[in-house]
Amino acid sequence: MKSGRTLFTIVTVTYNSSKWVKNAIESVLASDYASFEYIIADDCSSDETWEIISTYSDSRIRKFRHEQNRGEYANRNFALHKATGDYLLFVDGDDELYKDALSKLATYVGQFPDAGSIWGVPSN
Repeated sequence: MKSGRTLFTIVTVTYNSSKWVKNAIESVLASDYASFEYIIADDCSSDETWEIISTYSDSRIRKFRHEQNRGEYANRNFALHKATGDYLLFVDGDDELYKDALSKLATYVGQFPDAGSIWGVPSN
């Protein structure tokens, strides 16, 4: 852990997600746990996705846009290689993160430091 706090990297990959991406980004930025970096990688969307992403200037966000469509897994791998956090969490362009999700994850990481992974149950 860096500075005694768990640093999460949150990754959002998008492709033509304009209907949902604002909610995804807003849910991450509303987190009650501030120690995270946020990587958003857009896979050459042809809708308004990139324009929506571009409106955010939070210092925790690093935004990338591919000039050509690479496909979901290549886009995801690209974003993973940009990550610098101790722990990784995917919040895709049509997902939303609960406000207390990161603080709960940080608690579990502290309780189970040898765990290879920790995950929750998604809900609709």
